[in-house]
Formats: sequence, C-alpha cells, structure tokens
Amino acid sequence: MIKLYFKSARIEATASSLLNEGEKIFNSVRNDEEKAFNGMKKEAGNICSG
Repeated sequence: MIKLYFKSARIEATASSLLNEGEKIFNSVRNDEEKAFNGMKKEAGNICSG
C-alpha cells in the first residue's frame, strides 16, 4: 500500500509539472501572437498613413 501511495504521489507531481509546463508554453505562444499582431497593426497604420 505504501508503494502504491508513493507511485500515485509521483504521478500527481508529474501531472502537475506537465500542466505547469503546458501553461508556460501556452503563455509564451500567446505573447508571441500578441507581438506579431501588434506589429501588423503598426505596419498597417504606417501603410495607411503614408
């Protein structure tokens, strides 16, 4: 029973760290998309105004 407890604790820790890593990746991608979108808006503004 103790071994099973430790195994499930290890699995929970792994799942938690995977979720944290996934969240980091998601936030990084979202930030990159926002930067790209803001760059396109700026470029479009430059084209329209000049």
